[in-house]
Amino acid sequence: MKHITIAGTDHHPTVDFDPSTGVMLLGGRSIPANPQEFYEPLIAWILEYAEAPKPESRMKIDLEYFNTGSSKKIWDVMRTLKKLNDAGQTNLVVEWYFDEDDEDMEEAAQEYEELMEMKFSMHPKKE
Repeated sequence: MKHITIAGTDHHPTVDFDPSTGVMLLGGRSIPANPQEFYEPLIAWILEYAEAPKPESRMKIDLEYFNTGSSKKIWDVMRTLKKLNDAGQTNLVVEWYFDEDDEDMEEAAQEYEELMEMKFSMHPKKE
């Protein structure tokens, strides 16, 4: 299983999915022209990771902005990870980072937290 790293740009996020540690990171901005094309390989990676996940998996979300199209695909990523957690394959920990003054990103985290029906570890950052 390969370690996926993608350098972030103005349009797509930094990605660092490491199967050896079970840590997955999405950071930066997510406004790709084709969210499906960008996120589907990440979902495929998670499905492969599900064959032999670490006892604890960490999803770190450190996005400063994401658009509506990305929102749906981020939800697909999170839902796929939640299935692993619910099946007892791994203990999923979601860490959500946001600027302490960014109410929109904090609310987005709370919405995902509610949809996933699990408590996130919230990390407000000082600017």
